[in-house]
Amino acid sequence: MPELPRRRGGERVIKKHGGLGSIYRCAGCGLLFRPTGLQTGPIARWYYSVIYGDGEITRSLAEDRDVAVAHARAGGKDRGALVEPLLDALPSAAQSIGVLGASWGYELLAFEDLGVPVWGIEPGDRRRAHGQRAFGLELYPTIEAARRAGRGGGVLFSSHVLEHIPTLGATLTEALTTLKPAAQLHITPRVDPLTPAVGPVIGREHPLGVTAEFWRRWAASHGLAVRLAAHQPPSEPIPCEMVALVAPPGAPDLEALDLGDGVVEAL
Repeated sequence: MPELPRRRGGERVIKKHGGLGSIYRCAGCGLLFRPTGLQTGPIARWYYSVIYGDGEITRSLAEDRDVAVAHARAGGKDRGALVEPLLDALPSAAQSIGVLGASWGYELLAFEDLGVPVWGIEPGDRRRAHGQRAFGLELYPTIEAARRAGRGGGVLFSSHVLEHIPTLGATLTEALTTLKPAAQLHITPRVDPLTPAVGPVIGREHPLGVTAEFWRRWAASHGLAVRLAAHQPPSEPIPCEMVALVAPPGAPDLEALDLGDGVVEAL
C-alpha cells in the first residue's frame, strides 16, 4: 500500500478543470485522491493538515468543561450513541476509548459520560496542551507515546480525521500493531457511490476520499472483519458519513450490533 497515492498508480475517475484537480482512484489501495506531487515528510504533513483548514469546533478552544461538551454536541461531535454498542460488546477489561486525532479533546469530554477510561492522540502541540491544561485530559503526541504510557486495547475511534492522513494505510497499521485495539470505529465523509456531487469534496475540503474498497482491502490484509454503513447525522439531510467498524472476526460480532437510527444503509 503506497504511502501516498500517485497519479501513475491510479485511474482517473472524475476529470476537473481540464485535468488539473482531477480525482483518481489508487490502484493499490482503493483510496480516492487528488495528486499533489507531495509524498512524505513535513511538507506533505503541512499540506494535508494545514492547507485544508479546520472546522470551527477544532479552532475554538473552550475553557469550561460544560461549555465544551455543549459545543461538541451542538456541532454533532458527540458520537457516544455510535460507540456505546461497540463498547458494550467488549469484555469489561477492554472497555476504554482511544481517539485518534483528538484535537483539544471535545470528543473525549463527551465520551466521559459513558463511564470508561478515555484518552487521545493529538500531534498538534497547541491543541494537545490546551486539552491537558484546561480539562486534565490524557493526550499523547504519537501512537508510540500512547503505547509507552500503557494505553491500547479497547475501542480506537476517529471522526473526520482519516481523510487528512497522507500515509493512511501505514498509520492504521501502526495503530493496529502498536495499540492492539479490540475494535475500531472510524467516521469519514461518504464518497460511495462516487458521483459528480461528491467530487468537489475531494481535493477541496478533504485531500483523500476513504472508500469502502479501501477498508475491505486493508481489513482483509490484516485478517480483520469489517462492517461498513452509511450514517446520517441528526443535523444533516442525507447520509453523508461512512462508518467503518473493524475487529478480529467474531470478537465482537459486528453485524449484530444495533448502531441506532442514524445508520441508514449498509455499504
